[in-house]
Amino acid sequence: MNNQFRVVKIIDDTSLIINGGSDNNVEVGDLMEIHGKSETIFDPLTKEDLGKFDIVKDKLTVAKVYEKMCICETTYVSTYLPTLLSNSLFSTKQKKMNVEPTDISGTGDKTIRIGDEAILIKKLTNELTDGELTNDKLVEEISQNEQ
Repeated sequence: MNNQFRVVKIIDDTSLIINGGSDNNVEVGDLMEIHGKSETIFDPLTKEDLGKFDIVKDKLTVAKVYEKMCICETTYVSTYLPTLLSNSLFSTKQKKMNVEPTDISGTGDKTIRIGDEAILIKKLTNELTDGELTNDKLVEEISQNEQ
């Protein structure tokens, strides 16, 4: 199954259209990653061209599926209540490295454009328990899809 598609239309700043639909086994609830390429990376000492790397511009959820296309939307962001013990009730942050701030150059342009690659990265099954996907099953599926 081909899981690589393209952004073909940008509806607004929360939704866009991908050229993959039910003909490609795309389903409501699937996740799509929008990819781009970095600028060319050069070794600072040898000046050798090391190539480019993939940039994940965003992860979107399939909201509506047609035969040959689908509408993808950004996810909704939840704001958690602050507590006395931490910044928020459910807060996680990635550990930062000790780097020279002037050496940080970023990952490149993360602006989504027509023609950007869209990759179907995960499908959640409809295995429900009392009307909801169980946490164990969700963790298992995410782990399998990340391998």
